Amino acid sequence: MDNHRATEVEPGIVLLELTRPYHRNALSSNAVAELHREIDRIGGDPAIRVVILTEEGTSFCAGADIKAGPTDSIF
Repeated sequence: MDNHRATEVEPGIVLLELTRPYHRNALSSNAVAELHREIDRIGGDPAIRVVILTEEGTSFCAGADIKAGPTDSIF
């Protein structure tokens, strides 16, 4: 399940967008793990100088997704 989208908007500049607008971009453990993998991938590319973290929808990030339940907690 994709919880984000990474797009190179200009050479060396990546737009990293949270894509869970129906959940107000709340972070489940799966979303956090995906973001870690993406940031590791981006960080390994010496051509990328800037990462802009943004959102899809009207909320940047509501915090932890408490509806995910205790087995899917990010804490």
